[in-house]
Amino acid sequence: MCVQEKLSHEDLRLSPKKDINYFTTNIETLLDSLYGLQMISADEKRDKVHRICECIELEIGLKCLKTPVLEKKLIGHQILTQ
Repeated sequence: MCVQEKLSHEDLRLSPKKDINYFTTNIETLLDSLYGLQMISADEKRDKVHRICECIELEIGLKCLKTPVLEKKLIGHQILTQ
């Protein structure tokens, strides 16, 4: 199930920018520690974490752009351009 199917416009409207950024940072930290427990190389771990986090950030950015709230559209634009 992707982020876009689970995250509603109302969820985004009520979420401040710092919470959206905090979420993506925590996901990256969580994935980094989870992949750290597996027997894979550091490069492979970094690539997997980066790929997953990038997909999540892109989905959140797209969802923000599709919301009717201008502030969230701007956050979505910022996420997508980073």
